[in-house]
Amino acid sequence: MSKTLEGFDDERRWISQLQGELDRLRSRLALEIGSSTLPGEAFDAMLFRVGEARLAIPLAGVEEVVMVAATAAIPDAPPWISGLLDLRGEALVVLDVGARIQRGQREPELNDLIVIARVEDRRVGLVVQEIVDIVSVDREEIASAMTEPEEAPYVLGVFLHEDVQTQLLGLQPLLALSDLPGPDS
Repeated sequence: MSKTLEGFDDERRWISQLQGELDRLRSRLALEIGSSTLPGEAFDAMLFRVGEARLAIPLAGVEEVVMVAATAAIPDAPPWISGLLDLRGEALVVLDVGARIQRGQREPELNDLIVIARVEDRRVGLVVQEIVDIVSVDREEIASAMTEPEEAPYVLGVFLHEDVQTQLLGLQPLLALSDLPGPDS
């Protein structure tokens, strides 16, 4: 009887080890696929605040930051789509990051900022409340996200900056999962 229990315990340990390795591989894959703009072992990231959350995106995708401006409404858009911004003659879809993460609508504030980001061949605006810092992040410092992938697959992981937990967002999955109108809409 004890021989059977020993075998069962060994099997449980082996399955637990496999699960841990699978979790590490998923986390690594999310970093590699979720944002192809993460070069080498370290990369620069823009840290920003939305509500009480501290978030970051790879700096390689950021083109500029502009003051919040009026946007034109997009019919039937989800509540986290602020609208279209006319930026020097180019119409950009603007996504309110705070509203997207909270999955609801948020009233814009006069001191909000719009981060203009490029994902592949598309430019979009991301509404944030405050730019906190530009930092260098070592991939080794990034822990896998605590959320389930289906809940927030755009959260690639978390890292500490000045003892504050910061969520690293992948621009590609954030935009892909935000129901943004296509570039020709």
